[in-house]
Amino acid sequence: MRYLSTALVSEGVTDDQFLPRLLSRALTELCLTEFDDSVEVAEVQPLRDHRGPSSIGQLLDIVERNKGAFNLVFFHRDQGANPHRVREEWLEPLR
Repeated sequence: MRYLSTALVSEGVTDDQFLPRLLSRALTELCLTEFDDSVEVAEVQPLRDHRGPSSIGQLLDIVERNKGAFNLVFFHRDQGANPHRVREEWLEPLR
């Protein structure tokens, strides 16, 4: 058996309330259907320093302070009306 521990870095508290349950269910289903070994999927843990969105530097600091506590990190950022801006300011620097 393998163990999968994941974290979520999102924009706000409402994302932290909704997305972990959704992601945990999706990961459980994925692991059941796609892997031969059994995988115990832990609940997705939100990582947050304060209530609002964090900067790229703050996000990376949060992840660095918690490294070793999870195998996979999900980053969530709404694209809103300007997906190009989100890609340029958030996705590319995180890559």
